[in-house]
Amino acid sequence: MHSIKGGRAVIDGRDQDGGPGPLRSPRQGLPAAILDGTMRALLSDGSGLTARQGATRLAAGGHHVEVLSPDPLCLCRFTRYVSRVHRVPAYGADPFG
Repeated sequence: MHSIKGGRAVIDGRDQDGGPGPLRSPRQGLPAAILDGTMRALLSDGSGLTARQGATRLAAGGHHVEVLSPDPLCLCRFTRYVSRVHRVPAYGADPFG
């Protein structure tokens, strides 16, 4: 893409000298949740100690944590830092059938 920015030709994000084009803020275009420092985390398996520790660290950082698990009594259910456990089908030898 060709354009003229401030009297300089810009081609595919590079100026006429081959250097980077005009600088933009690294925060431009980011969702508001990232800008204020919080994100939503969905852990893919809530049955292990690693998932529980990850949920604790994420929540301590101010993030919203939810978990996927086939077991209704998974380990992450018993930590105050997980706001919801979503039930999913159990793992198996034949996942499609």
